[in-house]
Amino acid sequence: MSKQLQTYSGMDLNFAMSHPLIGVIQASGVSAKGVKSVTVRMSVDQSNIQVGMDGAVVPSVMPGDQGEIEIQVWQTSTLHRDLLSWYNAIKAARDAGDVSNWFSANVLVANVVDGSSHTCTGVAPVKVPDKTYQEQAQPVAWLLRACSIVAE
Repeated sequence: MSKQLQTYSGMDLNFAMSHPLIGVIQASGVSAKGVKSVTVRMSVDQSNIQVGMDGAVVPSVMPGDQGEIEIQVWQTSTLHRDLLSWYNAIKAARDAGDVSNWFSANVLVANVVDGSSHTCTGVAPVKVPDKTYQEQAQPVAWLLRACSIVAE
C-alpha cells in the first residue's frame, strides 16, 4: 500500500520582512502580491572531509549560519514595488552617510501546512534585480543576504 504525502500548496506560504525604516512587508500565497517563488539557501558548507597523503581522513566542521533568500516576484507586482521602496530607503540613508540600518531587516518565511520556517536576521539586499522588458510580464529575482538563518 502506498503512503500519501502531505499536500503542498504555494498558497500556504507566508513571508514577512520587517525593517526599522519601512515597517513590515508581508506576502502570502493568498494575498496575491505577486510571489513566484521563495528559495532559502545556506552559504556555508559546514562539513568537510579531506584526505591526507597517508590516507588519513580529516573531518572538519566550520561554523556559519549565513545565507541568502531569493524571492522571485513578477515585475508588475506590489511586492516588487514594496521591496524597491525598502531598497530606496536604505540607499538614501547610505548615500547620506548612514549605513547603520543596512543589515537591519528580519525575514520570516513559513509554510502553514507543513510547519516549516526560516527565520533570517541581519538581512540586506545584494542589489536591485535585473529587469527584462518583453511582450509579457517577467519575474525579477530579489537576492537578499542574511547574517543568520535558522531553519525549523
